[in-house]
Formats: sequence, C-alpha cells, structure tokens
Amino acid sequence: MLSVIVAPEQPSERGLILVVDDDASTRTLVSRWLQKEGYEVREAPSGEGALEVVAALTTPLDCVVLDVMMPGMNGVEVVQRLRGIPAVADVSVLLLTAHATGDEDVVAGMDAGASDYMFKPFSGPVMVARVRALCRRTQHARELKAKLLEAEEHAAIDPLTNLYNRRQFERTLTEEAARARRHQSPCAILLGDLDYFKTINDTHGHAEGDRVLTYFSSKVQSILRGEDRAFRYGGEEFAVILPGADVEGALRVDRRLREALARDPYVFAKGHSNVINYSAGIACAQGASDFTFKGIVEDADRALYAAKRNGRNRTELA
Repeated sequence: MLSVIVAPEQPSERGLILVVDDDASTRTLVSRWLQKEGYEVREAPSGEGALEVVAALTTPLDCVVLDVMMPGMNGVEVVQRLRGIPAVADVSVLLLTAHATGDEDVVAGMDAGASDYMFKPFSGPVMVARVRALCRRTQHARELKAKLLEAEEHAAIDPLTNLYNRRQFERTLTEEAARARRHQSPCAILLGDLDYFKTINDTHGHAEGDRVLTYFSSKVQSILRGEDRAFRYGGEEFAVILPGADVEGALRVDRRLREALARDPYVFAKGHSNVINYSAGIACAQGASDFTFKGIVEDADRALYAAKRNGRNRTELA
C-alpha cells in the first residue's frame, strides 16, 4: 500500500522530492525536514512503490532520498531502474544507509548511478543541505538538456523556409529506411524543384525570391500528414518524406500541394499574381525491396529530371 503525501495545489519552487524507505518513522522524519524547507514531497514505503509514484508523476522530480536496505527491491535495484526511465534518468539520488552495512552498500549504489550518500542516523540540516545541492544539480542538468535540444532543433531547421534542412533530411531518411526494412512497410519520397525560379530572382530580385520560397514552404507544410516531414533540399529544391506511403499515397500528397498552390496564387510586390509551379519526382520503396538511402534518393532525382525534360510543372514516378 503506497503512502503518499498530498501535493500542494501549486508545485513548490524549491523542488519535488521522493522519499523511499520501508521504515515509516524515517520517511516521516525526512519528509518533515524537507517540507519545513519548502520542498514538495512524495513518499513510498518500498522500491516497487517508488516506481509506481514515479510513473504517476506529472511534474518534474528533482531528487530521490532512498534507503538502501529494503525488503523486496532494494535501493541499488531502484537506482538501476530509475536510470532506465528517460523522464527521471538524470534525477539525483541520495542514498541512506546504516553504519553496519555502509561501505558495500555505498559502493554498489554509486556504481548503479546514485549521486551522494549519508549514514543513519543523520543530521536533519546536513541532509537538507545535501538535498538542496542535489536538486540544483538535477535542475541544472534539466535546463542544459532543454537548451541542447533547442539548439539541435534550430540546427536542423532552415531559417528562411522553416523547413528541416538537408542534413536533417539525410538523417531522417536513413532512419525511415531502416524502419521500412524492419517492418516491411512502404516509404515514399517526393523531390521537387520550383520551375523557373532563376527567372523570378532575375526579374524581381532575390528578396522577392526569398518570399516566394517562404510562401511555397508554407503551402507544403499545410498539406502534410502528421507523420510526414518536409525539407529544404537545396536552393529552390525541396523534399518530402512520406512514411508508410506507397506510390498512390505520394501522388495524393503531390495533388494536394498543386491544388493548394492553384487556390492561392502568389502575389508579387508589383501587384500581379502567379501560380508557383514545380516539377517533382517520386520514388517509393516497398518493405520487401532493397531500400537504401542512396538508392531511393537517386531514383527520385532521376524522376525529377525526367519531369524537367518533359515540360516542367509535372510529376514523374521513378
């Protein structure tokens, strides 16, 4: 039976702590010290209970104060399990261990990924100070990870069109190729190139050309399914990866894009409007085929150039 202290309506600014100990008096003592300092506390009487509490959390966990010696799942096993859960893999863990079994428990716990330890009986103020430091460590790691993820996301985005860039295209298609082979499912790509884009730049200037690319990219994004991804492949070239799509599915996406462009022609700065057309090549790999990154890109590229040779403003199949 879990013993859980009811959370305040608003999460504590200091942090959220999980206290895990099979001894109720120790749990109460630790919790009272931490709550006195403004921390929000959850309690669990066992390792199994701790994992249940973690699974039910809706706010970030900052530290776990964990007894080593418990019936059933001991503290070392709990640490190992926590390190395998992405949401709490970086959360700091303070081990509490008895003097009688101290060194061996501490070594095993630190090897498993614990952050610090204390022997029982402990000083309340010292315990709070260590938890405070561990919470700062967790929060700093969380902030750093968020900044790295944001930086990676920005590095994958073309700043003009807000589509993913070519580097991300290569990474995504490699992953989708592996998934298609593994699950024996189809995957299609559409490579496109805006028709007469050089003429737009020469006639209206590069700033207008950039606005055309932005307009076109917004149309591409507007017709994609949730699992589809669009990329700026080159200057005026774009690519769309369509997981799970066969040739007919890719042609439907192509048709939706052409219809969207026809419904809303681009208005140039000088006031006149034109439908922005493109040529495209579609390649589709079935799960049973030899689906490689290089092969499907080359197939789509050949189909794209066939569309250019055959009059532009059309789509050819590989």
